Amino acid sequence: MLGNKITPNTETYNTLIDMYCKEGKVGEALDIFEYMAQIGLVPNIITYNTLLDGYCLRSEMDEAEKLMDLIVENGCKPNVATYNNLINGYCKSKKIDRALGLLQVMHSNGLAPNAITYNTLIDALCKVNQLKLAHKFFKEMEAHGL
Repeated sequence: MLGNKITPNTETYNTLIDMYCKEGKVGEALDIFEYMAQIGLVPNIITYNTLLDGYCLRSEMDEAEKLMDLIVENGCKPNVATYNNLINGYCKSKKIDRALGLLQVMHSNGLAPNAITYNTLIDALCKVNQLKLAHKFFKEMEAHGL
C-alpha cells in the first residue's frame, strides 16, 4: 500500500490487529495499536473490541479489564460487542459471577443484551449446572423477541 502511495487508515490497521489477535499474537496486535497512535490514527470501538477479544481468547482477563478502563478513559463508548467479548472471556475462564455482573453493568449503561449475550451466558450456566438460571435467561431472551 505504501509503495503505491495508499495511506492505511484505521480500518486497515483494525484488520491487521484482528489477524494477530485471532492467531493469539496479542503482543504484535498491541504493537500495531501503539503504532497507530504514533502516526496520529485514533482507535475506534472496533479496534478496542478486537483487542479485548484477543485478550479474552487467551483468558487474560486482567489485561482485558485494563483495556476496558482505557476505552472509557479515551472517550470511546463501549457497545454490546464490547460487553459480549468480556462476558465470553469470563465465561470461558469459569468466572460466571463476573460475567453476570457485566450483564448488570450493560443494563445500567443503557445497553440491551442481544442473542449473543444470552447464548453465551446460557451455555456457560448449563456447563456449570446452573440450569434454573439458564432457563430464566432463556425466558428473558424469548420475552425480548430474541
